[in-house]
Amino acid sequence: MRYYIGIDGGGTSCRLRMESESEVLYEKEGASSNIFAVGKDRALSSVRFLVEDCLDSLSINSFDIGGICLGSAGLGRQQDRIVFENFFSSMFPKVPFYVTTDAEILLCGGTAGKPGMALIAGTGSICIGKNEKLGSVRSGGLGWRLGDEGSAWWISQQAISRTLRSLESRDLETQMMVKLLEFFNFSSPSDFISYINDEKTEKGRIASFAPIVSIYAEKNDPLALDIVNKAVDELFSLVQSVYSRLNMSDLPLVLYGGVMEHDALIRSALTKKIKLSLPDIHVMEKPAGDALSGAIIIAKSLWYQKDDSRG
Repeated sequence: MRYYIGIDGGGTSCRLRMESESEVLYEKEGASSNIFAVGKDRALSSVRFLVEDCLDSLSINSFDIGGICLGSAGLGRQQDRIVFENFFSSMFPKVPFYVTTDAEILLCGGTAGKPGMALIAGTGSICIGKNEKLGSVRSGGLGWRLGDEGSAWWISQQAISRTLRSLESRDLETQMMVKLLEFFNFSSPSDFISYINDEKTEKGRIASFAPIVSIYAEKNDPLALDIVNKAVDELFSLVQSVYSRLNMSDLPLVLYGGVMEHDALIRSALTKKIKLSLPDIHVMEKPAGDALSGAIIIAKSLWYQKDDSRG
């Protein structure tokens, strides 16, 4: 019997699942495996612990592993993937493996391995698509310093920056400053200057204000409404960019991340815009599976490809 390992590596935790051809045999969550969040040594230690615990718990020999797939944020470049590729090559020298981004395993899980697209808008933002001819195509995912347009971080940063501009009559009117001060427990608008520019400030904390911007937009606050509309435009642009390069019709689109899953205003507006402008795309009500499901699908495909190569 062959066994397959899928790993979803996050910034705060890492999940591992093992399946046979027909059933889930093991699933466990451990510490972060994101090399950019916790460093290379701690990330590799987390993955090693989960893999060894899985094999020991089920008394499975590594020679019975048919494939391994790890997906994690920040692994879009070869120089970043090499850390895990060397790790798996050393630990499983005869097992096929694949190291990729968390976006790709989300896409694969969401569409059950079929061609399609996934838009992820949480703290950051990225769109990824895949077809049988081109492989993966992506837009965005450049991080908060270069992009993350339409994400919770971007929405919140825009709210803070533009509300400060509004106080100087350089932007649209808004009532958000009172709520901003309350939310971040500040006494003066000037407190945002040192807070935003402090390297210790957590991006996630800033991003958590995003849902409030939509609340104000629903109250027709001019500035909040403009930020939400621009966020929708930016997210649409990510989708359109990938769609134009895939050159396919009847494409499923899966929506992931806090903004897409919990902000009904933005999700609804984006869905309507896609339906009107990109009718070949159909937004799925819910994904077929999660990131771990996608990692397992890829892991299984590695063994099948290995078999095919043998003739």
